[in-house]
Amino acid sequence: MSHTCACRSCDRLTHDEICPGCTGELVDALRALAYTEVDDRRPDAAAEAEGIEQYRPGLVADLLDVVTRQTRFSTGIGVIVRAAETPIPPDLKAAALLHTLTTDVGAYATAFARHHPHLRPRLGSVADAAAWMADFPGLLAAWPGVEQVHAAITSLVARVRRVVDRPAELHCLGRCTGCKAPLYARADKPVIRCRCGRAHDVAFRRQWLLAEAADQLGTAIEIARALSSLLARPVSVDTIRGWAARGRLAARPPHPHDPRGHPTYRVGDVTDLVLAAAQRGKGSAA
Repeated sequence: MSHTCACRSCDRLTHDEICPGCTGELVDALRALAYTEVDDRRPDAAAEAEGIEQYRPGLVADLLDVVTRQTRFSTGIGVIVRAAETPIPPDLKAAALLHTLTTDVGAYATAFARHHPHLRPRLGSVADAAAWMADFPGLLAAWPGVEQVHAAITSLVARVRRVVDRPAELHCLGRCTGCKAPLYARADKPVIRCRCGRAHDVAFRRQWLLAEAADQLGTAIEIARALSSLLARPVSVDTIRGWAARGRLAARPPHPHDPRGHPTYRVGDVTDLVLAAAQRGKGSAA
């Protein structure tokens, strides 16, 4: 007998705990944590053996990058700078969210495994656990209490996307023209004063950095976070990856020291696409 879906704000009928639509939302959210699909195909062993990239690490890896502030911009326009430079402190808000994500996904995966003892769980990491649960949409739909899992996971994924796509709270604006110390500023500060006493105009430094960084390479998350601040407009990680998938943005090889092998992109190419999209938006609004 059918009944109303157990998820809040859903009045669709279902024979399970939650309806197919809400099940799809949960599965999509879990997969987004684990990996980003390329050409809408799941990774498989044969493709890996042939060296065919079918996916990239997902939001968990992106959030970890934010927490550790790993970037490779030699000009320092991104979230952090090279190891030889003075690092920005870890992003504590992102770290707290990563802790919550790790705890909640781990708890849900453990409970799901206990409820289905015939399954062989993959709980080695948060991404593994999320991908493993997503492989069983039918069992998820019929799992008692899954509406709470749906609410928690979809909410967490939304929060992670906001953190991954938001501008960094502190931005490196290059080095002081006097003492050469790294300069960091918040988005709302028009002027920053170096520890040596020299004042710097933040808007001018941002424009200078855009020009200096045009030929630099960075990953989607690095460029999105940097340009969101430097251009004073939101730049989404998914938008950058979408441009690359549609052939509008050339992907470059990963940095040789990147263990995850993220593709890189030219900062100037992304900047041009962002400004062109903004110009089209103004034309449509006129």
